[in-house]
Amino acid sequence: MFSVESQKVSGIFERVFKALVCHCEEPLTYLWGRRSNLLQTVFPGERHALRACDDMKMSGTFWSAARFCILSFFFFCIACDGHNKPTYEYMPNMMDSRSVKAQEAPMRTPVAGTIPQGFAPYPYKLGEGSIAAVNLKNPFPKTKENLLKGQKAFSTYCIVCHGERGLGDGTIVPKFPRPPSLTSEKIMQWADGEIFHTMMVGQNLMPSYATQMSPQDRWAIVNYIRVLQRANNPREEDLKKLNEELEGPK
Repeated sequence: MFSVESQKVSGIFERVFKALVCHCEEPLTYLWGRRSNLLQTVFPGERHALRACDDMKMSGTFWSAARFCILSFFFFCIACDGHNKPTYEYMPNMMDSRSVKAQEAPMRTPVAGTIPQGFAPYPYKLGEGSIAAVNLKNPFPKTKENLLKGQKAFSTYCIVCHGERGLGDGTIVPKFPRPPSLTSEKIMQWADGEIFHTMMVGQNLMPSYATQMSPQDRWAIVNYIRVLQRANNPREEDLKKLNEELEGPK
């Protein structure tokens, strides 16, 4: 199917093509020769045969083929214009894709006793959250930069189930069992390592996010969850500070 613009262009070329074929001085005679059997068969009286093109009703198949050939040549000329400017690429994702060589070796199993670059083994398994809570310590402070990073990661991976404020009211909740609120008293008592461990191995209906998140993102989310917990359960000093900010300097 051609677009509206393509149909306009093809219509222009159709009229030009018809004018050239029907009004030039014996163009087919020039190309095929005066004694061509094909020309004599199709157009008896070759000298004046082409003059009758205006009265002929050319078949739709002929004009479809003519339009296709002319447009193909037109776009070919655009792509190969001979200049140093960038040309139009057809399906650039195929042109720029990385080729895979034949007989290329796949990833191999690491040698025993070695650790692949960028890989950090995780020693704790499902059900060992209490052990992880004791041994895992959050290496990232609650700076503004880390909290913004945690907010971004939380919005990407967690908000769909746990909701914007961590109350367990995400958009997926009506279709699945409601997840626990991250601001509940129970989870507020969890150590940072236990929250990290839950994201790493999963728990109940929550799947593991070990491959989706980097360790830095998981720790950043832990810091952001602490902010949500404090925002939903403000302390007396938090309220006092908020009132001072609302009242302004005296």
